[in-house]
Amino acid sequence: MEDQEKINDPGKSKDSQALDTLTKELEEIKKTNIEYLDQLKRLQADFENYRKRVEKEFEEIKQQGKINIIYELLQIIDNFELAFNNEQSESEFKKGIELIYAQLKELLNNNQVSEFESLGQIFDPNFHQAIMSANDPEKNNNEIIEVFQKGYKINDQILRHAKVKVNKIDDCMSKEQDKSEEK
Repeated sequence: MEDQEKINDPGKSKDSQALDTLTKELEEIKKTNIEYLDQLKRLQADFENYRKRVEKEFEEIKQQGKINIIYELLQIIDNFELAFNNEQSESEFKKGIELIYAQLKELLNNNQVSEFESLGQIFDPNFHQAIMSANDPEKNNNEIIEVFQKGYKINDQILRHAKVKVNKIDDCMSKEQDKSEEK
């Protein structure tokens, strides 16, 4: 009787086939979605592991850099202790301290740390910290006339601003100086 129904109702057979086809397509899409979701989860896990590994490597590199600098500083401390423990004349002691100072400067230089010139320069807040001012008509306005503490930079980044005394000429005197310079 079922065969008879199929023969009598050819539209039902087409609908059934279309439904079967759509069901199969839906199952394939679901399967593909599950595969994509699984791939996404694996990628997320891989990325998280990568991020943690890079972070750990960065910390290890940073730590190794510290160890290298500290090792060099320990050698300099050894030289200080040697100088303090040896009985020597004042001039020999001074010479030893100068050698240690040269070692420290070399350590800084080897790590791209350098001091920058400030005396006689025009005050720049990017490089200098004014801790005093003076009023010297013989010097230019904002000229650095004394350095209390040198400034240092590593490559182009400021490590420490130079602490300086800046010449500040009163406005009246500054205008007179400008007029005399124009003549």
